[in-house]
Amino acid sequence: MPGVEDIRREILKEGSTGIIEFYESESHIQAIVIGQGVFEVVSKAKPENWEAMVAGFQRSATDLNLTVLPEVATAFTEYGYQLFTLLLQEPLRLLGNEVNRLIIVPHGSVNLVDVELLPQSLKAPSFFSIKGLDYDLLDFSAIDYVVNRYAVSYIPSIAILANELKNQPQRPMGREYSFIGFAPTYAGVKNGGSTKDNQLDELPDEVTPLALGVFKHHKKLLVTAEKATEARYLTVAKSSTSAIIHISAHGELDDAQPLFSKLLFADYNEGEAGMDGQLEVAELYNLNLETDLAVLSACNTGSGGFAKPGEGRISLARGFAYAGCPSIVMGLWKLDAKANMKVVEWFYEKLVEGLPIDQALRQAKLSYIENIRQQLKDDVARSPKQLEQLYEALHPYFWGGMVPFGRMDALPLNP
Repeated sequence: MPGVEDIRREILKEGSTGIIEFYESESHIQAIVIGQGVFEVVSKAKPENWEAMVAGFQRSATDLNLTVLPEVATAFTEYGYQLFTLLLQEPLRLLGNEVNRLIIVPHGSVNLVDVELLPQSLKAPSFFSIKGLDYDLLDFSAIDYVVNRYAVSYIPSIAILANELKNQPQRPMGREYSFIGFAPTYAGVKNGGSTKDNQLDELPDEVTPLALGVFKHHKKLLVTAEKATEARYLTVAKSSTSAIIHISAHGELDDAQPLFSKLLFADYNEGEAGMDGQLEVAELYNLNLETDLAVLSACNTGSGGFAKPGEGRISLARGFAYAGCPSIVMGLWKLDAKANMKVVEWFYEKLVEGLPIDQALRQAKLSYIENIRQQLKDDVARSPKQLEQLYEALHPYFWGGMVPFGRMDALPLNP
């Protein structure tokens, strides 16, 4: 474990970043708070309803009934604010107003908390009526999320990030590709190979529009549809270098056995040349990746047991880091394709402009929210159903599912 001064020198090179590492015991939640001039331990008694609080907040963050069910909306704001006061309120006070970037090191059930969605106040969103609808809607634009002020990223451990930045303080230049995109098809592929009910949903091809848009003038490689197999991915990963590899694929996060968390490719359950179409975390440890950022945009289609809550996604980030990819952006739940495509597009635009990864993702999310707000303010005549869809689009389910892990400095993305 690096010392505090090593952490400040390697990670906290500017005063705008703070680290909060959480530990959970049977009775307390402890936060180690590190900033420039700050090193404190905050310990708070774990509430009796701790597990219900975490589960209730995360469930309500993805429950689209928030627009019509007051009790679910109350769970989001009340559980969320309780978590904010327990986990962040005192650490943020210690870090001070100059800090606007947070590095979170989660352990235990804190792994399950999407920190940037926590409300910073108890101000509840208001319900209102629209003529033509027989139920009320909820206005999410009033919630003061953590993301409104802070760019949040996660790391599996301080030591991994400190060593990475010490050994390679600057991103490598001269990558072969700026962008590599994988978008497998799942026609006829069954999840588990048993029944039709287990057949994997088709995912939209995200990578082709990105290649034709944001990365129009950059060197790129696209592997789509049935060609996007595990074997093809391994070949590309071993033989090519890139600034970004974007994988729009189903995944399974296994909290009980984190090394078996996996990404699913087009040859899932079919296999080719000894492959099974499943890239497991354990296999990542045998790779030597030369890419700066992996974006897994449709990662979580399900999780395993909760013996080690959240360890599935943490282990996937750790696996990519061990394999040589120091940064990862991952979906926490099954993402809405249309909304996520806009967030990802704006995220890449900000990366091309030179923003760090965490700040680029934050700006993309805020741009998404502001875009919906502007549509609600314009003079275009809309039906009650269209208005409902716009207000629903402000729900954090649509924009809050992508989170960054690892090192966050800007990528060299010159065409």
